[in-house]
Amino acid sequence: MNREERIAKAKQMAAESAPERARQREREEAERSARIASMGPAEANRAAYALHSDSSIPWLGPVGTPHEWSQAVAAARNVTIEAARRRQTITYGELRLAAYEATGMKVGHNQYAELAMNVNDSNESCLLSSIIVKADTGEPGAGLYPFARRSGFDAPLSTLRRQVWDHFTA
Repeated sequence: MNREERIAKAKQMAAESAPERARQREREEAERSARIASMGPAEANRAAYALHSDSSIPWLGPVGTPHEWSQAVAAARNVTIEAARRRQTITYGELRLAAYEATGMKVGHNQYAELAMNVNDSNESCLLSSIIVKADTGEPGAGLYPFARRSGFDAPLSTLRRQVWDHFTA
């Protein structure tokens, strides 16, 4: 078999296995979301804090680790959508835990807000990040309001959240 035939065979095998790999990723995301939701915010935040304190775990970021950052954003988006479907808020700690489970890397303090902003999809008519809150206050970070205005969402927080919950439970 020559090089071109080997390449064609490899592409064919990849195409044939793609649907199963996609189903496996979906199962893993659903399991991760369910596991984090079952922990509850307090336990998830304790786990995220413990990860943050572990110096053996590498740091995650959009510039230094772009592939892993994309995986972390996808995992954070998925757990946030699952919280929206339950008509609940989700903490930054729960997002950090989802990012860690997806990548094996930890999110630094200066990256929380960026991770939260990246869960949004510009094609949606709601601001998903409006349901992400600080564990100690139950309120979003200060950066949400300027980000919301820049993104065209100028409604009160209660309205923004209702839009998210309605969008993802429809």
